[in-house]
Amino acid sequence: MGLTSPSDLMQRSCAEALGTMIIVFAGCGAISMSQGGFISSALVPVAFGLAVATMIYSLGHISAAHFNPSVSLGFWWIGRMSTKDLVAYITAQFVGGICGMALLQLIMVGPAFGATIPLILPWKALICETVLSFMLMIMVMAVATDKRVVPGIAGFAVGSIVCLDATFGGPMTGASMNPARSFGPALMSGQWDHLWIYLLGPSLGCVLAAKLYVWMALGDASALSPLSKDPQEI
Repeated sequence: MGLTSPSDLMQRSCAEALGTMIIVFAGCGAISMSQGGFISSALVPVAFGLAVATMIYSLGHISAAHFNPSVSLGFWWIGRMSTKDLVAYITAQFVGGICGMALLQLIMVGPAFGATIPLILPWKALICETVLSFMLMIMVMAVATDKRVVPGIAGFAVGSIVCLDATFGGPMTGASMNPARSFGPALMSGQWDHLWIYLLGPSLGCVLAAKLYVWMALGDASALSPLSKDPQEI
């Protein structure tokens, strides 16, 4: 999840867009195949987890592999990202989510699925998305900032927490944890009623988790990589 070499903002933004596009394409594609009866619904969380893991391993050295506006917001909130980079990353992630869903719509025989629609009360769905995203960001903070964590496990670790969250959260809210992942399907399907849940919940969860992890880890300040205004030092 950390950057190992300098990279231009345009290049990093393109990597964020590409990674988000592939995650949305693969994950929502699995949902479509499941609802079409071609694969088991149990494979949907696995598809999302694998998509996230492979994109981290493929593009993490370029952009730090956020692929999620709420994750970027969390890093910005604790001072590990400049406002300029935050805007560029979030824009790229939303563009990637839209492109991933548009590509899926293009090749599907029937309508592509993937819109996140809560099956529980909206306020309960908001809490659920906040908690799921909190769990995700705790893992991201550990593998991205804590020098005590075994290097090289970011993809497996973050992919695993995505799979875990989606396994038990999916039936309740769709387990988005990612505004860009929800925005693309909402745009293509015109289902906007509950999008606010998937914009607000993940953002709250990631910000809270980032702040909490920094507070906990400062019990051993030497364990955290230095805070920096330069996103290339994340």
